[in-house]
Amino acid sequence: MENSPDHVNLKLNKHRFNVILRAKGGLKVPELANSRNLLDFSDLVTEDNICFMQIGGNDISNVHVAPNDVARQIMSLAHFLIETNKFSHVVIGQLLRRHPRKVGREYNSKVIDTNKLLHDECQHTDNIIFWHHHGFWDDDMKYLADDGVHLKDSQQDHQFMNKYLQSIKSAVLHASHLTKQTTIQRLMRIILIISTAIMIRLVRTITIFCLSILYMQSVKSGELWLLHSW
Repeated sequence: MENSPDHVNLKLNKHRFNVILRAKGGLKVPELANSRNLLDFSDLVTEDNICFMQIGGNDISNVHVAPNDVARQIMSLAHFLIETNKFSHVVIGQLLRRHPRKVGREYNSKVIDTNKLLHDECQHTDNIIFWHHHGFWDDDMKYLADDGVHLKDSQQDHQFMNKYLQSIKSAVLHASHLTKQTTIQRLMRIILIISTAIMIRLVRTITIFCLSILYMQSVKSGELWLLHSW
């Protein structure tokens, strides 16, 4: 991101968003889950923060690790972030393929399987989102650097890194929109509860008032109604 000066703060409104980037080369999910520095969000003061995670690519490079294991670890980490920090949503970035000549053909099959598992799991949660990165699935893989692993990004060519950062920006805006909807729905529920309580008290007051009038009239006419509960 440092090589893409045009995407400072993801080009988001600085009055509404403050993007904090945390990254470490070669990072795997268990290492991230146990990193106090990378997962320290104690300075967050609002309740509507959004976390975007791009993790898992290094994990599935291990031939002994199955897609199901990686997906489960990523989802567990996402739930942990929701429960222990002030995040309204956690967004999981779609894993990207790497060049077969560098990682072997099995790697990209595991990418597809892991992405599908994450996508399916996120369908059952309201605040964890699976985000598709569009434009990185051409067979020629020209978006990859010479190492066949990382996105191509240099002082002269920011095309693919800019596309990737734009995708993250779109994910953040999407999650922000969902956060607003959730806030509005929460307020509407509160208003409904308050309105219902007011209506109940109003109906009760009117009922008592009407019964009082009827009672007074019955007394004047020499009649007396007895309300009796057996």
